[in-house]
Amino acid sequence: MKILLSAVFINNIVLISFLGLEGILANTNKSRNAFGAIVSAMLIILLSSIVNYLTYEKLLLPYNLEILTLILFSFNILVVSLVVSWLLKNTVSFLYKEVKEFIPAASVSSLMLGTALLNLKKSVDIYNYMYINFCNALGFALIIVLLTSIRSRLTTGKLPKNIGEATLVLLILGLISMAFMGFMGAAAYL
Repeated sequence: MKILLSAVFINNIVLISFLGLEGILANTNKSRNAFGAIVSAMLIILLSSIVNYLTYEKLLLPYNLEILTLILFSFNILVVSLVVSWLLKNTVSFLYKEVKEFIPAASVSSLMLGTALLNLKKSVDIYNYMYINFCNALGFALIIVLLTSIRSRLTTGKLPKNIGEATLVLLILGLISMAFMGFMGAAAYL
């Protein structure tokens, strides 16, 4: 529970490390886009965390090949996204129709590689690694839901002429980040 609250509210990967911003800027304009981005990110993060952890523990560490971590993790994430796309297309076609355009974007997102690399040293086993990555995906989902609801409310009002929509989203994201900093005081009580 401590890891979940920490990853979602206190150390949210989007707000602290600014990972996954490209997905947030592109997919928070409609709730359908937000759903597709969340589902594809969660599937790819969960499945690639298994492959990445096993690659690191069984291949890179025993043979002192840690220098190849970035390259192999990027390759693993790309392969997992292709496998997820193929599996969804052949098994759960109704879900595939909703997320098919978001899987390629999620596979090259900084969120995927960032969570894989940042959480590698924090975990003690594969289950812990998967859980931390899943909690980071939940934090990403929370930010997407928040920004989608805020952006839907912004469509009813007039935007200032000098501020574009992407600029406004980044300003709102900064304000949310400052608001979430208030949760850092709660970390001592977890």
